[in-house]
Amino acid sequence: MKAVFHIGRERYMEIRRSSAMNPGACTQHHKLSVAVQRFVDDHFPGFVECILVDSDGCEHRIIEKVPVVTTANLSSDNAFPQPGQIACMVQDEWTDEQGRKLVRVSVDAPWGVESVSGKTTFVVFREQLTRD
Repeated sequence: MKAVFHIGRERYMEIRRSSAMNPGACTQHHKLSVAVQRFVDDHFPGFVECILVDSDGCEHRIIEKVPVVTTANLSSDNAFPQPGQIACMVQDEWTDEQGRKLVRVSVDAPWGVESVSGKTTFVVFREQLTRD
């Protein structure tokens, strides 16, 4: 698992505000649907386990900060699973021999997300993506 760096609440809120104040910063990004399975750590701002299912049906576990995957105020008191989304960059798109629209995405940008196994690139169905 990647190292988790704890920053103060003031710095965190400053980063969130600057992202919100600059909506063009992420306009090239898409959002990839994930299932938020459980709350794993209450250290600020809270961490959750997400499941990303790729086009082959393989499940990839991702442990990430709550605000990176949802705008909901999640805690261990919530019912799970919950819907979530992870920002991603589209690297390639194609239609396979079965007529399915596939997309290769990287979740590394803009937030440095990776699966617990260290994977950052996934092939998913086009309908798993939404545009910012």
